[in-house]
Amino acid sequence: MKRTCKRIFASALAVCLLCACIPFCAHAADACGESVYRRYDAETDSLVVYGTGATFNFDPETEIVQDTYSRVVIESGVTHIGAYFLEGDTIGELVLPDGALTIDEDAFNSCTIERVTFPQTATDATQYGFGSEYSNFGNSIVYELDLGGLNGFPSGFRFGSGDNYDLRELIVGANITEIPDNTCNCFGSLTSLTLPDGLLSIGDGAFESCEMLKTLCIPDTVTSISNYAFDYCTGLESVTLPKDLLTIGEWAFCTCENLTSITIPAKTTTIGVSAFEGCSGLSEVKIPDSVTSIGINAFAETNLSYVHLPAGLQSIHVTSFSDTISFVCCDTEDCPVVKQFAAELGVDFRLCDGHGTGAGERVAGDSDGNGVLTLRDVVLVERYLAGGWDDIEIDEAAADVDGDGAVTLCDVVLLQRYLAGGWDVELV
Repeated sequence: MKRTCKRIFASALAVCLLCACIPFCAHAADACGESVYRRYDAETDSLVVYGTGATFNFDPETEIVQDTYSRVVIESGVTHIGAYFLEGDTIGELVLPDGALTIDEDAFNSCTIERVTFPQTATDATQYGFGSEYSNFGNSIVYELDLGGLNGFPSGFRFGSGDNYDLRELIVGANITEIPDNTCNCFGSLTSLTLPDGLLSIGDGAFESCEMLKTLCIPDTVTSISNYAFDYCTGLESVTLPKDLLTIGEWAFCTCENLTSITIPAKTTTIGVSAFEGCSGLSEVKIPDSVTSIGINAFAETNLSYVHLPAGLQSIHVTSFSDTISFVCCDTEDCPVVKQFAAELGVDFRLCDGHGTGAGERVAGDSDGNGVLTLRDVVLVERYLAGGWDDIEIDEAAADVDGDGAVTLCDVVLLQRYLAGGWDVELV
């Protein structure tokens, strides 16, 4: 009898111990919050986080196992993702819920995430809160970001202390009307950008230092490009500015050194300080009659050889353009500000093409047709006579400076002597 009682007691004790372990085991296996659980779907290689409320905060030293998932789906009802929730994991796609959600700044610390996706049904960007002002994905790597149906960027949205260099694709939702200040700066791997129709403004430093961005088309609804918006986008080669653009902010396209030409829209009134400074490849700019103000150093350190300025210009500084400018032209003689600028810069003032002597009228020796004779014209003629090498084309009538009806080495010698000081050389 005693032996039987001992067996019963031992069995009961084992059951009690097992029951006591159940909460711990459930927590370790699939419970990740008081009422939040995670379930792994082997068929789709997905981790699903579901339930209500917040997850626990985890200890990265003792509780984290690095895993790889094709997808991590956070369902509606989960309101907070705690610290180190998926520390160091590799995730194909992180799908966020349509519902209020905050994420600890270390929740996805050291993760590699191919794509972060907001649902098309989620319109209110304010329902999401991400970490601190400087970081909400820790030092994770995120390659693609799809903002889905959001009407804005979530407040404080950042990767790794503001360093977003690995992001290569950004999908901006059709409901977004403003790119906030500094939202997308340092997206250094971003090569192209499509902004939605309906966008109204681009904030300060919005895309600053997107060094790989090559093409940019800004929708016509945008009326303002703020300071530093595309500063140091060094790879930018082509920019289409919106037709209703009113102002180009200070340093807006500063140091976009691969930009070769720019057309300022017909409604633009202000080009800010240093707006295109350091665009060393910029050799052509079209400035409309609507522009009344051009800021200090707006086109400094560019490669412009001349500039066509509007008669109604009210404000310009002697440093607004680089010292490569050889002359300034205007459509009318009645342009006192333009004439004063030319005088302060120490270059010729001319009437522009179709209004008298100007950029469109042939200049003796101007073999490249840019309206001014420089050493570059001499080099072009020399290469042309040598066989072109790369199919060089020149204005033969302008290059024939001795008037004998042919372009020869004699013309090259005359051009060289003329540019060296003249020595009584007369060009035809």
